[in-house]
Amino acid sequence: IYVMNVGSGYRAWDAADPNHIPDTCSFLQRTDATITCGCTDENSYSLFTGQSLGTALPFGLKEYRVTVSGSTIVVSN
Repeated sequence: IYVMNVGSGYRAWDAADPNHIPDTCSFLQRTDATITCGCTDENSYSLFTGQSLGTALPFGLKEYRVTVSGSTIVVSN
């Protein structure tokens, strides 16, 4: 799971590429506010919106619910 401070709060995203079956290459690696899979197509997504960058893809990232309680960030589904 990747958690991103988007300025108005936090958003949390699953770290698996939703446009691939689970595989070693489908884990998303972070570079700044972008995450990219290690498969040959190198799908990239924004951690601000969860949408694909560049090529339009069928599925965006799976989002999790985020709540903040004091200084604790709670991520749930």
